[in-house]
Amino acid sequence: MDVESAELRESVEEVRGRAVDGRTLGFLAILGAVALWGPSYVATKIVLAEMGPYLLAFVRFALATAFLGPVAVWSLKGQGGVRLPVRRLAVMGLTGGTLYFACQNAGLQYVTALEASLVGAVLPAIVALVSWAVAGEKLRPLQVTGVGLVVAGVALVAIISSGSQGATLNLLGYALLLGSAVSWAFFTLLGRRVGAEVPSAVVAAFVVAFGALFLLPLALFDLARGGWPALSPLAWAMVVFLGFGGSGLTFVLWNYGLKTLTAGVAGSLTNLVPFVGAFCAWAFLKEQLAWVHLWGGLTVLAGLRLVTWSR
Repeated sequence: MDVESAELRESVEEVRGRAVDGRTLGFLAILGAVALWGPSYVATKIVLAEMGPYLLAFVRFALATAFLGPVAVWSLKGQGGVRLPVRRLAVMGLTGGTLYFACQNAGLQYVTALEASLVGAVLPAIVALVSWAVAGEKLRPLQVTGVGLVVAGVALVAIISSGSQGATLNLLGYALLLGSAVSWAFFTLLGRRVGAEVPSAVVAAFVVAFGALFLLPLALFDLARGGWPALSPLAWAMVVFLGFGGSGLTFVLWNYGLKTLTAGVAGSLTNLVPFVGAFCAWAFLKEQLAWVHLWGGLTVLAGLRLVTWSR
């Protein structure tokens, strides 16, 4: 019995060790995705100085399609026939791809990358509001309080950072960024149903492919207005980063992390994205980090904590 008990303990310890290693790798994978998402605002801001916002979004999605297409094909091996809800995937490509990035890139022309990073933190709150308004999901008192704090934090940054000169354009940029968040909220609602029916890699590949398709007319508009830009090596590097890293590799890392971590833990880690983005904007673009950004960001973070915790 002693020998059997010792062997049982060793087996349990071995399983626990593997589980800990798996959670550690999952944790690192989510942090890797955050590390790629955060600087994407900075990379986009750099490229927008040389390329139109819609052309950039199209090229980014074309690269992401080339990256995720083989991943989707590989994920379908051995699963037999999978029925694809093509129409719903097309709408997801329109909301989570075309409208989201078109509004985001256009908004980044009028605000700093640092401010855009902080505005991007409102996504969970916007998703909660749209879920309540469209899907009839209940909002608990703590969630309502959290949404209020998020709105107050963004309003604080938006109003104070909008000086008398260029205030209209600055607020236009904030409106476009908030519009992208609303679009992403509808994309999230659609994705909840599709994600249960179709492998996530296939969903991502179709979303970026449809997103690129719907972005094509806007990209042609940018080309007609200014022609193909002569990009600098730095801008090309940022385009490749956005396509393969910010839109491709992040998906792989995120889904790997979700295999070992709960969605709540992963979602909490993504709250770091706006602060990573703000730090990169301060460090690499030398954008001014004022006290209003710090207090506004902390207010947004506190609100997000209430929104996600109460859920």
